[in-house]
Amino acid sequence: MFLFEVPLSKDHFIEYVKPILVHTLSLTLKHFHVLAGNLAFPPTAGKPEIRYKDGDSVTLIFAESTKDFNHLVGNHERNATEFHPLLPQLPPGSMSQDETLLVPLTAIQMTHFPNHGIAAAFNINHAIGDGSSINNFIRSWGLILKSQGKETFLDIGILPCYDRAPLRGPTGIELETLFWNQMKAKKYQGPNPPSPAGSKVRVSFVMNQARVEYLKKLVMARFSSLSHASTFTVACGYVWSCEVKAREACGEEMDPDDETEYFRFQENCRSHLKPPLPANYFGNCLVACLATAKRSQLMGEDGYLVAANSIIEAMQKRLHNEEGVLNGAENWLSELEALKGKKIFGASSSPKFKSYNLDFGWGRCRKVEMIAIDDSGTMSLSDCMDAEGDLEIGLSFPKPKMDAFATFYLNGA
Repeated sequence: MFLFEVPLSKDHFIEYVKPILVHTLSLTLKHFHVLAGNLAFPPTAGKPEIRYKDGDSVTLIFAESTKDFNHLVGNHERNATEFHPLLPQLPPGSMSQDETLLVPLTAIQMTHFPNHGIAAAFNINHAIGDGSSINNFIRSWGLILKSQGKETFLDIGILPCYDRAPLRGPTGIELETLFWNQMKAKKYQGPNPPSPAGSKVRVSFVMNQARVEYLKKLVMARFSSLSHASTFTVACGYVWSCEVKAREACGEEMDPDDETEYFRFQENCRSHLKPPLPANYFGNCLVACLATAKRSQLMGEDGYLVAANSIIEAMQKRLHNEEGVLNGAENWLSELEALKGKKIFGASSSPKFKSYNLDFGWGRCRKVEMIAIDDSGTMSLSDCMDAEGDLEIGLSFPKPKMDAFATFYLNGA
C-alpha cells in the first residue's frame, strides 16, 4: 500500500484523477495482460494455468475515507485494523461453462482522503508473479500515469518478459512439472480471509545508515572469515534477535521442548540461474532460505551476532551452492511442510524495490505499508523516505509484544 500526500478536493479527484487512473491502467494492462486473467483450475483436477482472454479485466475500486491521513502515514503505533478498509479483497472465483474454476488474480483500490491524500493499494495473487514482477507492473503504471497516458514514456527495461523457455531442476525435470507433482494432491481453499488483527498494532522503525554500518562492523569483527555483510543481513539479524527476546519478555508461549528458532526469507534468483533470466522476467523466481539458531543463543548478549551469522550461512547455502541455486528443488515443498506448527519469523519485501521512489505524478510516496505482515509472521523491509541508505522496518505485533520489542530495539537488543 502506497500513501501519497495530494491535497485534492473531492470534485477534482472525481472529475480529473479518476478518469486518468482508469485510462492509464488499461494502457498498462496491455503490457501486463496476465494480471487481468484468472487462475484456472480444470474440473479433472489437472494442472492449473494462468488463463487470459479478450474482455478479462482487473477490479479497480474507488473509495473515500474520512480517517486521519496524517495519523496513518506516521511511524508511530497505529491499530492494524485501521488499514484494512483501504485494501481491496479479491473477487470470488466463478465457474466457466466447462466447469473450470476461474480465480481472479488482481484487485486495486484507490482511496481518496479529501484535501489530504490518496492511498493506492494492491491485492495481487502471488501465483502470477513475485514481488519483483509486481513492482515492475506498479512502476510501469506510475510512469504512464505521470506522462498522462504516453506509453512512449515507459522505460523498456521494466516491461515484462514472458519467455518461458524450459527451466529445469537439478534432476533434469522441468521445474513446473517437478513442483506440480508435489502440489497436485492439495485442494485449492480459496483466497485467505482478512486477518483478525484487532489486537495488533503497527509501528515503523527507521534504521539509519550509520546504525547499519555499525552493525556490519560488529559482524565483520566477530566473524573474520566473512568477506561481506549485507544491509539486509544485519537489519534482519538485529530484528530477529529482538523479536525472540520480546516474545519471552511479554510472556508469549514458547515450546520448552524445541529450542530451535527459525527465520525464513526469499531471494530473487534470476541472476543466479544458468543461463540467467533477465531482470524483467515476469513470474516467480525466488528461492526460500531458512536460518536456524538456538533460542538461548539469540537471547544472549551476542544474540544479534548469532542471528546475523545464521542468516549469512543460509543465504550462502542457497544462492552460492556449488551444484547450483536449484539444488534440492525436489525437496523444497516437503521441507516447508515439515515446518508446520513451528514458530517462524521472517522478512518480506526488499529495499531494492525503492518503494519511496514510486512516482504517480503526485510527488514522492509519503508512506509504504505492507498489510500482509499482520498475519504472515514477517517484518517488512523497505527503503526510507527521509534519507538515502536508511531502512524502514515495518512490524505488526500485539501491543505487549510491540512494547517489549521497542525496548530491546532501542536499547541495543
